Amino acid sequence: MNDTTSKLFTRGGQISFHNIRMFFQINKAIWNVVILAVIGCIIVLTYWFTPKEILLTYYEYNRASILGWFDTYYEVSLPINGKQVLLNSKALLKYPYFSQKADLIWVNVFKASVWSLAITGCGFIGLVGYFIVKGKKQGESTFLRGSVLAPVHAVTRQINKEHMASDLVIDGMPIIKHSEVQHFLIHGTIGTGKSQLMMKFLEQIRRRGDRVIIYDKGCSFTSHFFDEHRDVILNPFDGRCANWDMWGEAPRDSDFENMAESLIPLHGNTDPFWVDAARTVFSSVAMKLRDKEPSIDALLDILLTSDFEHLEPFLKGTAAATLVSGKIEKTAISIRSVITTYLKSLQSLKGLDTELNPKFTIRDYILDDQQKGWLFISSKGEQHATLKPLISMWLAMASLTLLSLEEDRQRRIWFICDELPSLHKLPLLAETIAEVRKFGGCFMLGMQSQAQLGKVYGRDGACEIFDLLNTRFFFRSPSHDMAKLVANELGEEEIEESTESYSYGANSIRDGISVGKHKTKRQLVTYPEIMQLKDMQCYLRLPAHYPVVKLHLSFKERKKTALDFIERPLPKKDHGSAQDDDNDSVSNVHGAGSGDERTHCVVYLDNDQNKKPMKYEGFQEQSVQSMRIKKSVNQEQEISADEPVF
Repeated sequence: MNDTTSKLFTRGGQISFHNIRMFFQINKAIWNVVILAVIGCIIVLTYWFTPKEILLTYYEYNRASILGWFDTYYEVSLPINGKQVLLNSKALLKYPYFSQKADLIWVNVFKASVWSLAITGCGFIGLVGYFIVKGKKQGESTFLRGSVLAPVHAVTRQINKEHMASDLVIDGMPIIKHSEVQHFLIHGTIGTGKSQLMMKFLEQIRRRGDRVIIYDKGCSFTSHFFDEHRDVILNPFDGRCANWDMWGEAPRDSDFENMAESLIPLHGNTDPFWVDAARTVFSSVAMKLRDKEPSIDALLDILLTSDFEHLEPFLKGTAAATLVSGKIEKTAISIRSVITTYLKSLQSLKGLDTELNPKFTIRDYILDDQQKGWLFISSKGEQHATLKPLISMWLAMASLTLLSLEEDRQRRIWFICDELPSLHKLPLLAETIAEVRKFGGCFMLGMQSQAQLGKVYGRDGACEIFDLLNTRFFFRSPSHDMAKLVANELGEEEIEESTESYSYGANSIRDGISVGKHKTKRQLVTYPEIMQLKDMQCYLRLPAHYPVVKLHLSFKERKKTALDFIERPLPKKDHGSAQDDDNDSVSNVHGAGSGDERTHCVVYLDNDQNKKPMKYEGFQEQSVQSMRIKKSVNQEQEISADEPVF
């Protein structure tokens, strides 16, 4: 044997023999106690069962027998048939009556023995059980304070006992009453059951009659829940899309500024000047058009094709006038490139404004308490990049409009957004979530990881949103960092942990086991447990003092009640130079964008300008200047120093 094996053998042998010695030691002590208990019980029970006449006869008969061996006799008084009789001890030994009467005690001794064995046997079993329980408790950790992990039935019983059960029940687990206005988080990687969970909620919300605004990326919710008789779809590529009215959505100038903030986002370390300038131009043009005959076509004509010489007079008196001045034409072109990048999504709205398609605004939908239909804001996968700015704007306007309602704590308007990080940053989302409770707003936000949310909203912004979502469902997170974050969110417990240590030596007197306890803190659920969750399994953290629950969700195959997508034939584009050739004519102006934004760009001008006259509202416009990227290094060096480079 090598040293390692020898040490293992010695350690195992010493500990095993020590355990055997202690086993026999405790058994020896127990049996000594049992024997003494049996003897004691026999004596006591014999005295209890035997009449006093028999006990006295037995005592005097045996006393007379012992003294008779020494020829010693004496007078004795015994009860016979109820009478006290005085006789000599020699006569006591002579008559069989007294010996037979004395022997009657053995019947009672046998009876007492049976009862003693039964009593001491039960006592023995109880003592062994006590030792086992005592040993188990000594080896267990004692909960002191912190989070608690409990089974579904225990938490359900606690909620029902406190009369706090909501009518929203997920696979037998009731949600806390009125907690929907404290908002929901559904967190986990792809394919773990987040959509199934949302559908379980949607089925019950439909039965309640609450209003819902759903961001449906992929149109999966549309196919199962859309009702063409009362629901509305906002998806410009879908034939069922409502005729959204931008100017009806913005009764105040500040509404256009909010639109611009979500429509034209600021990404990463991008210079905010270009984004802020593009937002200012967009909102100023939209505000100017409100006093004329506003339309999406007119908005796009002015922003994308109007010559700067005529755009500047149109915006005279607004904050955007100097940004489109012909004196800083190169700067203005760069600003327009940002606008062009994000206004591509508005192109898809063309053709919706028909007499057969009445105007629709999210604002009117939310402010009308009689409205019972749902609003589906959807996109198909291949169209999502194009619609991303528009969808972000719609959802931002919807969330902000909730704050315009009259206070009503009984009202329920759900804002269900799966894959929230797939959109641009929604302005004032955290503030809206924080304040919307008194208006009846209920936010349910789904995401694959908090890191995705941090990429869009920044680390502090993501933490702020995360902290406002009180009811949390955590599905599997395969990455170490996200699993640790989830484990931290589920909390920790402080316990008094039991420890056991062995000591052994060549002499058995050195062998021993020491048992102790010390306070420690540990994660309620470890991060490997989060990483190893199966599909349709999640941890649920309820608001307030309720324990954490591990849920096993049931999968339900739902019948499709509507087509997920009906393609709408789009009208022919009028802004070919600004839209169709966008990739060749204008580079996206972003330094650290995401999605459809490029990382670097340089704007170059061609000296040749083809201008075609157009008219709009009394002033002449000309087509956008022809722009294309110069690939020659010599031409790049000719660019003026004041031209923006990203």
